Amino acid sequence: MRSYLRSLELVRGLPDTALLPSHGPATSSTHDRVDELLHHRRERLDEVCEHIAAGATTAYQVATSMPWTRRRRQLDELPPEHQLSAVMEISAHLDVLTLHGKLNQSDGTTTRHYTLSR
Repeated sequence: MRSYLRSLELVRGLPDTALLPSHGPATSSTHDRVDELLHHRRERLDEVCEHIAAGATTAYQVATSMPWTRRRRQLDELPPEHQLSAVMEISAHLDVLTLHGKLNQSDGTTTRHYTLSR
C-alpha cells in the first residue's frame, strides 16, 4: 500500500496527459484520476481508523465491519478469494497507519492487534 500511494504521488508529479486505461473509459487527465484514487485511499484510511476507534482490533474485524465494492456488500457476501483480498487490503492499510504513527500494533501469538495511538 505504501508503494502504491507513493507511485500515485510520482505519477501526479508528471505532466498531465490523457489516460488510456486497460479497462474503463479514456479520460483527458491523469491528474484527475490520480486525485480520485488518492482521495479514495485517504477516505479508506480514515474509515479504517474509525473502525479501530469503534473497537475492531484486527484486519479481519475491520474488514467485516466495512462495506466492499460499489454495491457496498458485506465481506461475507463476497466470493472467498475476494474476502481474502479484502482482508489483505485492510492489513496493508493498517500497516500504513502504523507507519504514520496513527495506530499502535501488538503481535499476538497468531494475530496482529491494533489500537489508536494516543
